[in-house]
Amino acid sequence: MRDLQVDATRPLANFVAALLFDDRGVLWVGTEIGLYRHDSVAGRFLHHGGDPAGAGGLHVSALAEDAEGTIWVGTFGAGLHRLERAGAGAILRPAGIALPQPTIWSVLAVPGALVLAGDGWLCT
Repeated sequence: MRDLQVDATRPLANFVAALLFDDRGVLWVGTEIGLYRHDSVAGRFLHHGGDPAGAGGLHVSALAEDAEGTIWVGTFGAGLHRLERAGAGAILRPAGIALPQPTIWSVLAVPGALVLAGDGWLCT
């Protein structure tokens, strides 16, 4: 077992809430300071969304990938986001879905829909 690091001087995060291996075999890690992608060639984690140092990053609480390969990111207090991948890059964008509350604890991708769960609510 070893500590996960962004680089030689910074740990990945103190709190990892979500893990996902996508259809391309890439490891995504959701933390209290944002979303990270593991770069297996460089052996480090790359930050996606917000400030790379973590300030202003989303608190990621859930990850899921649907059948089309879209990665859905549930957050603590900032709703649902969609990860748009283009080549080696990726951008997090708000999904624009109305929710009972902005905190999502679970995201499940099922054929043709997403199932989302928060504090006292469940919706598709």
